[in-house]
Amino acid sequence: MNESIKSIHKDISKAAQTSTMLAELLKKILSTEHFTEFKLNVKQGYEDIYNKVTMMEMRRFDALMQPHMDGLNIDVERWIINLTNLQLPWYVQNILALGDKFNIPVKNDKIATEQFIANLEPKFQNLGKKYRVELRNKVCNVLTNFKKSPTKHTTLDEIIKSNHVATKSFLEQHPQLIVLNADKCNVTVLMDRSDYDVKMNNLLNDRKTYLPLDRDPTSSIEDKVNKLITHWQDELFITEGQGKWYRRYNSICSKMYGLIKVHKDGYPARPIVASIGSPTYNLSKMFSNILKNVVGKSYRSAKNASELAKKLRKIRLPPNYVLISLDVVSLFTNIPKSLVISAIHKQWSKIRKFTTLPKDEFIVGVTMVLDECCFQYNGKYYRQLFGSPMGSPASPVFADLVLEILEDEVIRKLKFKLPFYVRYVDDILTAVPADKVNEIKTTFNSYNQHIQFTVDVERDQKISFLELWCIRDGRSIKTDWYHKDTWSGRYLNFKSHLPTAYKRNTVTLLAEKILLLSEPEFHNKNFELLRETLAKNMYPNGLVECMIKKAHEKFTKNGDVKPIKEKLPIAAVPYVKGLFEKLKAICKDDVMLVGKGDNTLKKSIFSRLKDPTPKLHCSHLVYCIPCSCGYKYVGQTLQLLKDRIYQHKYNISIKNSNHSALCDHAITNNHTPLWDKVKIVVRESQQKKRDILEMIAVKKTPNCLNKHTDCIMLSTAYNNVI
Repeated sequence: MNESIKSIHKDISKAAQTSTMLAELLKKILSTEHFTEFKLNVKQGYEDIYNKVTMMEMRRFDALMQPHMDGLNIDVERWIINLTNLQLPWYVQNILALGDKFNIPVKNDKIATEQFIANLEPKFQNLGKKYRVELRNKVCNVLTNFKKSPTKHTTLDEIIKSNHVATKSFLEQHPQLIVLNADKCNVTVLMDRSDYDVKMNNLLNDRKTYLPLDRDPTSSIEDKVNKLITHWQDELFITEGQGKWYRRYNSICSKMYGLIKVHKDGYPARPIVASIGSPTYNLSKMFSNILKNVVGKSYRSAKNASELAKKLRKIRLPPNYVLISLDVVSLFTNIPKSLVISAIHKQWSKIRKFTTLPKDEFIVGVTMVLDECCFQYNGKYYRQLFGSPMGSPASPVFADLVLEILEDEVIRKLKFKLPFYVRYVDDILTAVPADKVNEIKTTFNSYNQHIQFTVDVERDQKISFLELWCIRDGRSIKTDWYHKDTWSGRYLNFKSHLPTAYKRNTVTLLAEKILLLSEPEFHNKNFELLRETLAKNMYPNGLVECMIKKAHEKFTKNGDVKPIKEKLPIAAVPYVKGLFEKLKAICKDDVMLVGKGDNTLKKSIFSRLKDPTPKLHCSHLVYCIPCSCGYKYVGQTLQLLKDRIYQHKYNISIKNSNHSALCDHAITNNHTPLWDKVKIVVRESQQKKRDILEMIAVKKTPNCLNKHTDCIMLSTAYNNVI
């Protein structure tokens, strides 16, 4: 093929030379006017032939590609909600429809080897020296050989990669567009940034719920939390280790963003407050872990739809009773602090078993979590005045705590008996006399003015709840697999570059869900729907039928006891087809490898909705500071980057060359580090991984002024891989 191309290029070159010679000859023979006319005629004839040949070749190309394009059988109409007036190109629609978790394949020589090393090496260090060295060498050989081998992607993979690049270019050309996930349904939403901001500002303009602030309150909240933790430690309510965990020294402000409710009129936004890293996050996590031991233990609570289906099949309804469901309106943001505190008082006899804090101190901590909910949106700061934000670890357990007290008190007030009562978070299913529907709604809504319920009544003797159709059949209740109107049918795409085991598990879980949730009489229609749905997610029929058959076999067996396997340490590494399978086979006796998507559409296509954290306010990272002489220093820190830079500056000012290689270099050579050009190399929250990533960055950085001892803990076996 290469020789043929070279030969054609030579023929083209000779033809071009001959054409130039003839043109010069004709120019001498013909008049200027006739020569110009001749050139135009030749150019027009050439363009006609070129266009004809191009169209013919394009049709041939399309014919060759059509079978592969047919393989890209995805439900674009259901999986994309376009809220703009812009007509999307077909390739943009195909990429957006794949969803944020779709993992794009990468070339063999572009794999992130540093991530493999950083995730595997901490596990290797826990093995014996002999096994550690042997395993490390095997991994290095596999990584080296894989990077040198040619990339083998399918034609469909290449089409997806090409569409991915074109989609990125399209979005760059239309910066006013944002791509995000919908709320409560797995579809992709495309909308104008200005419309998104209007929806979010409409929420934030509610002065009963949100109060604008003049400045970032993070440091003051952090001080309050740390003082409270110190007080608890001084009073011996918590240990020194607990105090160290609960304190915060590098907090960032929570960030609000919104998910679009495509199932509601006007497409409103649901506010989410991302609180990881905030001053109260660890405290919220503490209360969540404590209260989880108390809430959700009631016989009225349902853990999932499968458990509920088993309960419902045992129930016998009294005559003239109808099935109803109750739903709390915006539960988290409508929970009064007073109800949370009251619930803690009432449940303290249970809570005290799981905490060393006295009740008064426990309530002080809960009050701080509820009162100090501050966040940032679009460069402005706000305080939430009422309720608990969605996104806080404590919000679900606070809600459960309040609703368990609420349902106890409300049910006691009812003048009729409930044959059953089941609640899942803020959704309630029960049965009442046909003429008592309004009465039960009024009773629930009278408990507190802020916690209000809506009610749905069965239609045609059935009602939906969770993933169930609850069908009244005389006095019995049958169940069937239910999908909301917003159900998209989008699952993990089979062409996504992730382990095949994940895809097999997807089919298995859905098949088992059908068997557990629906009566046998509904199985055939549900499995037919499953086949159609998975086909749109590009699953091969053979795999689907095989996994359905296995699910049937498992469901009909009594359940043989499987031997318990020894638990191995788990390492999550980027999934690369071909490489992951080889590494997993090598490590199978010592480390369990889990593949993760490291090149997902979420990273490259979906919009960053949260306010970016300023570079100097980032923590848990590896950084690089250049010097005025051209050399560079690489370091890592769990502190805020600005604090770490300040330490470097201070030690240079007092001539302390022992502080770091950067200080030594700057003091010895009287050089000035370029502080404003500091770069974040990588962010990593785990210390051991961060140490390894720092050593790798030192080895990879040209003109690095770090000392040789900075990399002494990184095995030389990795030198050829990095």
